Order: sequence, then C-alpha cells, then structure tokens
Amino acid sequence: AVVSTQSTGNGDLESFQLSNENMQWLEQMKQSLAMTLEDNKKLQKSLMSKIQSLWVRMELPEEDQKAFLEQHTGFSDPLIVKLKEEVKRLEELKLQNLERFIKLTREEIEKYWDLMFYSDEDKQLFTPYYSENIGEGLLSEHEKKLECLIQEYNNYENLYQTIKTRNAMWQRYEEMECKEGDPNRFDNRGGKLLKEEKERKKIARDLPKCEECIVREISTWEQDTGRIFTVYGHKFSDYLNHQKEELQLRKDQMKENKQKAKEEAMQNE
Repeated sequence: AVVSTQSTGNGDLESFQLSNENMQWLEQMKQSLAMTLEDNKKLQKSLMSKIQSLWVRMELPEEDQKAFLEQHTGFSDPLIVKLKEEVKRLEELKLQNLERFIKLTREEIEKYWDLMFYSDEDKQLFTPYYSENIGEGLLSEHEKKLECLIQEYNNYENLYQTIKTRNAMWQRYEEMECKEGDPNRFDNRGGKLLKEEKERKKIARDLPKCEECIVREISTWEQDTGRIFTVYGHKFSDYLNHQKEELQLRKDQMKENKQKAKEEAMQNE
C-alpha cells in the first residue's frame, strides 16, 4: 500500500511505502517523540522552578508573573527555548544585584534551616553564610546550599512536618501539665476543666504514636543519607528525653515554690 502526503518543504507529493522497515521506523519515531516529551516536561519543571525562585528574590509583581505563565504553557521545544531565554535574562539581572541577591538567598536558607530544625552549630558549618566578600562565587555557594536544602526538605517533607506537629502537641501538653498547680484551673466556666481533660487524654494518646512514626521516618532518612538525624543538634531520642527532663524540673520547681509560699503564709498568721 502507498500513502501520498503533502510535503511541508516544497509542496511536492511524496509517497510513503508502508513496509515493515518503514513501520519500524515510525514506531521508533513514536518512542523518540514520547521520550522527548518526557524530557521536555522535566526540563520545563526545572526551568520554571528556577524562574519562579528568581522572581521571588527580584520581587517581580504578581501580575507580571501571571502574564508570563499564561503566555508560556505546554512542553514544546519552542517553549523550552523561551524559558531558557527568561532564565538567562533573570540571571543577568541577578548579577547586577549581587549583594541584594546574597541577602535574599541567605533569608531563604535561614527559612529552611528553621524548617529542618538546624542548631546554631549546624548553621555555622556553612561558613560562606558569614562571609562579607561579595561576589559571584559567594552567591553561587549560597545558591548551591539553598538548592540542596530545598531538595532535602522536599524529599522528606513529611518527616519535618510530623516533627512540627509533634512539637506543637508537646508544647500544649507542657502548658496543661504546668497549669496543674494553678488554683485558677478549677474555674470551670463553660466546662473548661472537662474540655482540658479531654484534650490532655487525646494528646497523651496521640503523642506516642506521632513519635513512633517519626522514629520510623528518621530510620529511613538515615539509611538514605548515611547521616545521623538531629533536632536542634540532638538525636531525636535525646531531644525527647531532654524535653521530658526539663518539664519535670519545671514541675518540681513549681511544687517547691508552692510549698515555700504555703509555709510563709502559715508563719505570717
């Protein structure tokens, strides 16, 4: 069988023989195009992430960002070229504002340090953060560090978010434990005491489960990275024990202060 097609080059008619060889060529072409599409999707995502990061640091108006995104959709080769051109344009503007960009990149690094529970000692290991030798090299070091932090946070976001949730539960638990000796605690307007007791029981039930989940995720993190996971410079188990010891010390001190106040009151009678 012969299929006649219109040539896009000069308008001449060309015949395409449906032979096994040509059909095999078509299949290979189909696979090649599919691979190109997948490559373009990955490249588009990477380029857009870089563009949006640069937009944030350059404080580009949201309406300009929206207009660009609306005009540049899809995964075609021409689109990829346009995105690369935008990256190049933004990179050139970035070099014109080195000091400002280093400052903004440091702020982003600080944000991720906090999200990932870095201690001051951990932060000090990245010495370029404290350098005043402004230049392209210094900015490049900061951008590489930020890229690593973002990648690690995205890979293990659930772990960091679960620790954040656990810390919020623990903080609330501490508040309720330290209120035990407060005489105003028995002001039961609106069933406040009953609500607190229900909340205490819920936290007492959920907190150990949350911590067990974190321990499992830390094990995966350590296997993947080959490093020891720490929270503010402490192994997670040590971090938990330290918090519990601190709470007990506070409760003991409050009990002691209450006893002293009681004895002083008796002496003054």
